[in-house]
Amino acid sequence: MEEEKKTIGAKLLSKAAMIFSSLWIAVLTILKGMQKINLEIDAIIYSGVAITAVWTPTFISIITDKIKNKVE
Repeated sequence: MEEEKKTIGAKLLSKAAMIFSSLWIAVLTILKGMQKINLEIDAIIYSGVAITAVWTPTFISIITDKIKNKVE
């Protein structure tokens, strides 16, 4: 019997990274407001944006490929 390989798609990983970065910013901002961490708000936002920036090109690439296939 053949084993089925289960893979996680790029679209799912991209969405997960976007959700993670949103939670990252929200949680760290709350902790900053409670004075539990000593980070600048700019650093919190930039780190969340960096997480998204790493994964968003993959997501955008999938969307542009679908548009390209519909045009052709």
